[in-house]
Order: sequence, then C-alpha cells, then structure tokens
Amino acid sequence: MKDLRVGDILTFKDGEKLYLQPNMKVDDLYKYIYYDLYRIKIEDIIMVQRYTPSNKYKGYYDLYTIYECKEILDDKEKEYLRGVIKPFRNKIKLIKKEKEIFDNMNKISFLFDNNYGWYSLPPFCVSKNYYKQMELNKEYNLDELGLHE
Repeated sequence: MKDLRVGDILTFKDGEKLYLQPNMKVDDLYKYIYYDLYRIKIEDIIMVQRYTPSNKYKGYYDLYTIYECKEILDDKEKEYLRGVIKPFRNKIKLIKKEKEIFDNMNKISFLFDNNYGWYSLPPFCVSKNYYKQMELNKEYNLDELGLHE
C-alpha cells in the first residue's frame, strides 16, 4: 500500500469509494489517510484502482486494479471457526479444507503441534455453500484466515 498516488480510486470493506486527492495525506507509517478532519484506516481498503494512459488509444486512459484484497472467510464463518478452535487456539498450526471421498462433502480439518509431534482433530463436514473462498487441500494458518487474535 506504500505506492498510493493522487488519482487512485480506493474501495473499502463497506463498499464506499474514495478518489485520492492532492489535499489528502497518507501518513509515514501507511496506516491512515487524513482528509480534513477524517482519519481513514488503510487496512479497510480492499481494492485500489488506477487510471493509466491507454496503449491502444492516444489521449485515453484505462482503469487497472493494482491491489485487491479478498477475504477468505466471511464474518459468520470466522465466528463459527473461532468457537470451534477456542480451546486449542494456541496449538493449532494449520487449517485445511478437503474433499470427502465417500459422500462428496467438503470437510475442514485442523493440524496441531505439541511437544510429541503432529496430531489432528476429527474433521467436520461443511456444506458447499460455506468456506467457498478456501481452496481445496491448501493449508492455511490462523493469520491468513483472520482467526488469530
């Protein structure tokens, strides 16, 4: 996010858009954008778009997405997983979504690390309507899923 420029179009989590103007100041630590009396958190930005001169048409500009943050879990999914892992939060190293072979369901499994080696909880099955943004067989840590507190 350190390369924000005047003219960039910022989209926030709540759907609001902001056109970065010359009178806006991005602080040195890149945590806030100051605009008059407003302080906007940069961490709330989910997309940055920028106009650049067109390669095809002289005098025209194309709009490009230069940054896009996609959250893997929505708030409901995060809340549920936080409840499931609460007793084990400090020991969980990886969370993985896998395809169940027998009933063609997706399942979520947890991998732990203790002093004696790796172990896991029995996985739980989930509907295909949930955890859609998690890729199959990819291992995620708590930070990637937004579950680390």
